[in-house]
Amino acid sequence: MKIREYLPKIAVFTFCAWIIAQVVTLFFYRHTPQFSDAAVYDNLAAYCHDNQVFYPNASQLFADYVVYPGYINYLVLHLKIFGSLIYANIFNMIFNVIIVLEIFILARHLINRQAAMIAVILYCILPSNTLLIQVHLTEIPFLAAVLGAVCLLKQDRHISLVCAGLLFFVANWIRPLTPLFILPVLLYMLFHKFSYKNYLSLLLPFFASIIFIGTCTKMNSGQFIFQATTGSINLIQGASDQANGGYEHECFEEGNIGYIENREQLNFKERNSIWMTRSIRWIKEHPFKYASLIPVKIARTWWGDDYLGSFLSEEPAFFSTNPTSSQKIQRILSGVLFSLTYYAVMLCFLISLFQFRKKWNKDMLILLIPLILGTIMQSLLYGTQRYHYPYMPAILIFAAWWINSLMMKKSIPSQ
Repeated sequence: MKIREYLPKIAVFTFCAWIIAQVVTLFFYRHTPQFSDAAVYDNLAAYCHDNQVFYPNASQLFADYVVYPGYINYLVLHLKIFGSLIYANIFNMIFNVIIVLEIFILARHLINRQAAMIAVILYCILPSNTLLIQVHLTEIPFLAAVLGAVCLLKQDRHISLVCAGLLFFVANWIRPLTPLFILPVLLYMLFHKFSYKNYLSLLLPFFASIIFIGTCTKMNSGQFIFQATTGSINLIQGASDQANGGYEHECFEEGNIGYIENREQLNFKERNSIWMTRSIRWIKEHPFKYASLIPVKIARTWWGDDYLGSFLSEEPAFFSTNPTSSQKIQRILSGVLFSLTYYAVMLCFLISLFQFRKKWNKDMLILLIPLILGTIMQSLLYGTQRYHYPYMPAILIFAAWWINSLMMKKSIPSQ
């Protein structure tokens, strides 16, 4: 009996084993505190809850930037309902399952049911997709919302398009990457000759929600804010004398380009304006150094899938900001071992691109747009492994397409 005849059982077994692994993760890491960005989000949510306000409000205007307001308010809501953030991990698991179902729906629509099951298996065997539920980060809610919006695209159902527009807003409120996904959606609608009413059904709720939330935030804080404002602070970390292609906080120390005298007296817009101006000036003055960092930033974004080490590990090698040579080696080795299944998936993806050039499929091709634009964006800012997560569904679907065509001994016909 051929392997494709066993595929449904393999997919169900893998999915069930993955669910069990997530439950084990919740139990094993139940006492692990949140670190790094996750701790910042928790602290902001706790402050807003204790002061009976939503984020952002006037007290946060003098921070360096506004950080993911949709996600912070999501955590505030958890505190209001449950009195604790412990249930956020359980909701992460629920959203994670939703993501798997969304990937299945997309792959089945673009290819077939068999490829959809393969995509599910690939998602489930990546360790990061199990461990991520324990960390309070934006990745899982964002991806669940944006993929949900894509799955709702239906020519003959305006209510589905309205819901898609609302989900696109929610995703952007959580993390401002939604434009990278709306562009391919608009191309898809163009290819499939959606009427102008369909575009209105999708875009009007999206922009109306932006206006509504921005207005509410202005009443709450005095500023019209509808998404995070991290662009300038991210850019200057990739455009300074201290830039190394990754996260670099040294540039903000006194005497360096990111240092602002009397910084605490400026609001986030004023700080961002200064950092943006200085970054652009530095790029003009050092074009070759800036360009030379682009491959490093791309490599840092895609080299591995072990971006949870600093959040879940209690080893000093992960927490040290100035690691020794042995600690660096330990980080690299642990990252490589953790990423073995990721490398296998990426190999299948790269082979699929080579094979795909012979059999163009417009609907699948537009899946690559967020991946390409996202990689370009990181090459302009700075690279870190965590930033490739939103683009993994496209990689999984392409890898599943190639594995499926290999199993079927033929490629999917072009459209």
